[in-house]
Amino acid sequence: MNGLERRLAALEELAEGVRLRPYRELAAEAGEPLERFLQRVEQCRAERDRLRARGMTEQEIFEATATRMGITAQELRRRCEQLIERFG
Repeated sequence: MNGLERRLAALEELAEGVRLRPYRELAAEAGEPLERFLQRVEQCRAERDRLRARGMTEQEIFEATATRMGITAQELRRRCEQLIERFG
């Protein structure tokens, strides 16, 4: 591996760390291993994709998710906005 390849590998490693940082923080706050947290994220994305395929709108998916969580759509939106503000 030459110098350029080593630098590229180091940059790729840094980029992966930056990409995973929000997930690491949220997994730690939830008290679960990163891998389990990432699996749950993928399950949520797959469920969202299934609901889209059934013809549900984003708003309907959002409202169904809030109901499943036992909170209002307004509360879910507030939580989402906090995450966006925190992690951009």
